[in-house]
Amino acid sequence: MSSEVPRKSLYEAAFECCGARLIARRLDGQILLANRAALDLWGVNKDRMLDSTMDELGLELPPFFPSGREMTLSLELPGGVMRQMEMEAAPMEHEGLPAALIVLRDLSPRLRSEQTLRMAALEIDRYRQTMETIIEHIPDAVIAAGPDLRVLKVNAPAGALCRQCSITTGTDIRALAEESDCPLYGPLQQALTSNRSVEEYRLSLDCGGDPQTVVCSAKPLTDKQGGLVGVVMVLRDISRLVDMEKRLDERMGFGPIVGKSALMRSIFARIEQFADVDATVLLTGESGTGKDLIAESIHATGPRAKGPLVKLNCAALSENLLESELFGHVRGAFTGAVTDKTGRIQAAEGGTLFLDEIGDISPHTQLRLLRFLESKEYERVGESHTRKADVRIIAATNANLTEGIREGRFRADLYYRLRVMILHVPPLKERTEDIPLLVDRFIKLFRGVHGKEIEGVTGEVMQLLLRYSWPGNVRELKHTIEHAFVVGEGGLIQRNHLPVEFREQTEREPAMSRSRRRDVTAEEIIGALEQTNWKKAPAARILGIGRTTLYMKMESMGIVDRRRARRG
Repeated sequence: MSSEVPRKSLYEAAFECCGARLIARRLDGQILLANRAALDLWGVNKDRMLDSTMDELGLELPPFFPSGREMTLSLELPGGVMRQMEMEAAPMEHEGLPAALIVLRDLSPRLRSEQTLRMAALEIDRYRQTMETIIEHIPDAVIAAGPDLRVLKVNAPAGALCRQCSITTGTDIRALAEESDCPLYGPLQQALTSNRSVEEYRLSLDCGGDPQTVVCSAKPLTDKQGGLVGVVMVLRDISRLVDMEKRLDERMGFGPIVGKSALMRSIFARIEQFADVDATVLLTGESGTGKDLIAESIHATGPRAKGPLVKLNCAALSENLLESELFGHVRGAFTGAVTDKTGRIQAAEGGTLFLDEIGDISPHTQLRLLRFLESKEYERVGESHTRKADVRIIAATNANLTEGIREGRFRADLYYRLRVMILHVPPLKERTEDIPLLVDRFIKLFRGVHGKEIEGVTGEVMQLLLRYSWPGNVRELKHTIEHAFVVGEGGLIQRNHLPVEFREQTEREPAMSRSRRRDVTAEEIIGALEQTNWKKAPAARILGIGRTTLYMKMESMGIVDRRRARRG
């Protein structure tokens, strides 16, 4: 008997401490026994539980429920609380009669965990799909590799760029470099070994077709603990830009504009850029620099080339006449207006209106022009009917408009509307290397106009032309060559064929060698380098010096490449 008491106590303890809800029942459904976990689930005491049946507890067990089989059910507890439960029955005897032990396990925490895991997995899958979609739609080539330089991911542009190498998921970049000297190995390996990004690395790829120039950046990938898990490379095909740079270097002009200096090559690039954007352009620069030719080139290169190019010199007309010329007028609008007149805005419909000397218009006309720029609407003089026009405005001035704003002569809001895109045209004295080209162009022009077989200029004349300061710029040079054509008879233009005023001025001006003109300051060098993101070749072109000369001047002046300084 002494051994039975501890054993019974042991069974009771096991019954109570079991993590599951345990209920013993007779076959007729009457509850015989329930542990504390079961009582707590229904919120009743032991007496109330023993007075209940399985049906009253919401536990309907099939008549022949096999032993060991599990079933799930939704159990409604007091208060309407629903719980997902797992139920299992095991046969037992009670006082010699068959009975069953019911085991209930709460599935709600497990189901919640499973739901959380499913939602997390779906979120991770959505994020992965989103990132893959983004990578596939990025126009740049993207290659991701593991620490062993075996490719993990490659997007379509990368596959097209490296089609000859057949770089796909699983490709071993190291093995590819050994077989075909793959140029991608260098920046990838550098990023891995240094654990630092490689920026703006220029490569030449020869994948069976035309060689392609690309700029690549490689960045090491690390986990939260800082461990290296791979590297990603982005490549951008700049072959078109390199070809454009080459063509600009070789170009002697742009349409009617002549020049091969760094300043003019920069202007040619801006003309192509401005032509593609249908926005207002403001051209600034001294009189005679060719702002009208630049306006013609922007118009002829852009989508409005099939439309008209209408020009209007604002300084040549009085306020009333300018307003009538610009907007048009109706009959009887003022004395002398005997018929309706089409304005330049209407005449330029679908094309471009070039307004020269925009700084000379009156405040009243400035206000009307501002309204047109803002709304593309206007009224003819003497008319109340509002009209609309699809016209691009290119304005030009040789005046300092910001000074005009300070003095109250020019509206600030009109100025900012005009200078959506601004281009400064340099004076001829800042691009003297273009003078021989201009002279050759004018000689060919006047040879046909005047019918004289003049072949060129003497060396002495060319030196005079190069030393002169040209206050009248290209227009003055053109008139000087035409004067020499009229005076000369043939062969080469001599010193005595040049205008007297020109010869007198060149004698008064101190001689200045071209080499001295090309001297540049440290500020100019830094400005050109910052303008080109510290790329030496284009900076040297802007400064009008050779790249070797630029390196020497940077070393002598102590100018440090800021990109390398930041990486260091």
